[in-house]
Amino acid sequence: IKVRYSDFTTPTRQITSAEPVNDAKDLYAAANLLLQRHQLLGRPIRLLGLGVGNLRELGARQLMLL
Repeated sequence: IKVRYSDFTTPTRQITSAEPVNDAKDLYAAANLLLQRHQLLGRPIRLLGLGVGNLRELGARQLMLL
C-alpha cells in the first residue's frame, strides 16, 4: 500500500499472502490490515494506492516438473 500525505511524504508497506487471493474483500482486508498495523491514517491523506502482484488465472494450477 502507498500513502501520500499533504506534505508529499510517501510511506509504503507490503505483505505477502500465504494463500492466493481472488476476492476484492480479501484485498480490502489486507489493505486495511496494513493501514491499521502501521498507523498510516493519523493525518489527512492526499493519495492512496494499492498494488497487487503475482496474479494468476482463477483455477490455474502449477504443474510439477519431473
